[in-house]
Amino acid sequence: METLAKHRSIFLLVVFALIFSCKRKNNDLEIFAHFKNSAATILVDTTAYKKTTAKRIFGSHTAVSFDRLKVKKQYTRGARAMAYYSILLEDIQTQTKVCRWLAERNGALFFDDTTSINQGMEQIYICCTGTNDCEPSLFVSEGKLFWTCGEKPSCSNPEKSCKISKTVLLD
Repeated sequence: METLAKHRSIFLLVVFALIFSCKRKNNDLEIFAHFKNSAATILVDTTAYKKTTAKRIFGSHTAVSFDRLKVKKQYTRGARAMAYYSILLEDIQTQTKVCRWLAERNGALFFDDTTSINQGMEQIYICCTGTNDCEPSLFVSEGKLFWTCGEKPSCSNPEKSCKISKTVLLD
């Protein structure tokens, strides 16, 4: 009887530890920015973030050096207009813009690295390099979200001076 009580105590201890660990993981999200009264306050070291992100996406010997980092509230294009938040990194000299989705919870903006019904769209860094209609855009088509560059949901073509690439960075 004594061993049964001991096993039950250990079992309950393990269950509570697992519950606490799962809850803690959910609450320990690194907040990138806070959005309040239509203004974003970035909470990370922007200089370090711009430098690290450029190296991770383009390699350590890249010519890309981001001049600007903005948090933006935008609306999807296509089948429906849905509000979303994103970061936008810009390098004026190379005409490169990189964008990534920011999840929002109670005004806190953060990167969501969990898989979702959007096929990982939240983890993608969309990279647009060029002029003329070369802004990162999020489209809705047939109920699915996808990133592209420009105002139309099309692949790049020879007439369009915009190069598109997508990257997922795993920590």
